[in-house]
Amino acid sequence: MRPDLVAWLRESALPLWAGSGFDRRTGLFHEALDRDARPIDGAARRLMVQARQIHVFALAEIRGWYPGGECAERAAQEMLACFMDQGGGGGFAFSVDADGAVRDSGRDLYAQAFALFALAWMARLTGRSFYLDIADATLNFLDTRMALPETGGYRESLPEGGGGRRQNPHMHLVEALLALHEACPDRGYAGRAGQLIGLMERRFLQGAGRVLVEFYDERLVPLQTPPYAFEPGHHFEWAWLLTEHARLTARPVPTLARHLYQVAEATVALDGSIPDLTDEEGNVRAGTTRLWPHTEALRAAMLAWTPRCATGRAHWRENVIALLFARFLGPAHQGCWIDRTDEEGHPLSLTVPASSLYHLVGAACRLAQFDRVGRDQGDAARASQSRWLRPESLLPGLRLDGGPA
Repeated sequence: MRPDLVAWLRESALPLWAGSGFDRRTGLFHEALDRDARPIDGAARRLMVQARQIHVFALAEIRGWYPGGECAERAAQEMLACFMDQGGGGGFAFSVDADGAVRDSGRDLYAQAFALFALAWMARLTGRSFYLDIADATLNFLDTRMALPETGGYRESLPEGGGGRRQNPHMHLVEALLALHEACPDRGYAGRAGQLIGLMERRFLQGAGRVLVEFYDERLVPLQTPPYAFEPGHHFEWAWLLTEHARLTARPVPTLARHLYQVAEATVALDGSIPDLTDEEGNVRAGTTRLWPHTEALRAAMLAWTPRCATGRAHWRENVIALLFARFLGPAHQGCWIDRTDEEGHPLSLTVPASSLYHLVGAACRLAQFDRVGRDQGDAARASQSRWLRPESLLPGLRLDGGPA
């Protein structure tokens, strides 16, 4: 019998991160724990981490895995109070300090995507359009302040730092838009996601192997030359995102999803390990391994159209699950993980980053669906019985344009 990721979340990880991982004084999640599961004080608290953890605990409540709704609601209140622009400029700040004061006011595309993702999950948890209205205001900020119509897509950050552009924030923006569509199918979110998928097909696939290149200049010209390097984990992520978009829009699964999956699958070693970076000619560029690509591999491998066994790689999915526990979860403190290892599997991480829990929960959801043991209680039923705060009690005096009421 393989290790049970859902049971590990319910019994170990979710209780720990709702306890030691959540600062009840400020209502914000800790950025990381040390290897003994103690909060690391003094670290900036990034918007991305708060948003991911809001998603984790909203989802856990919806699925009946853990009573995380109150934790998600409190953190959502603080995300809006501490990170969202109250002066009319729009968007969310990058980070705050341990007391909730803005530390970095920059508008980072990757972080905005996860703010949208958290808003989608709060809308699903509570059934309130309030969160969707804030999401729409944030999308308007992206369109008016960060969009680059001449190339498509969005600039990396405001103010601009001259560091080029990445595919990764656009991928997570697709993820957020699909989550928003599931919360409310009639606001055009799936169409927006489709436009970004088109950008990926036109600009982010490079080389004879049609692999996802990560880094670009301002004109979306790759910053590297062939043979192009790629991250297998992002191939797996795009494979399931394309499949989700097809499902939500009642379209066939695109051939590209299968292509990205197969390219990434070819990098999985027989023991289930996945290198951080390889290239289109099959050369490993970085043999270190991180936790998250293994969770995304599992998530993609459970899609209905994927073959049950790859040629010469029978049961590799089971090997990935076994390696996930043997290398990343089992050796760590209960409810924690080792985020990164060297080529031999020796730990490199000194802390336990909260951001990885989002990946673990995503994989667990897919595994539960695949095994037909998940018990999704239904968003509509959950919302109809909601005991969460009313929207007007979240931030008295808040208006969606950021000005005073």
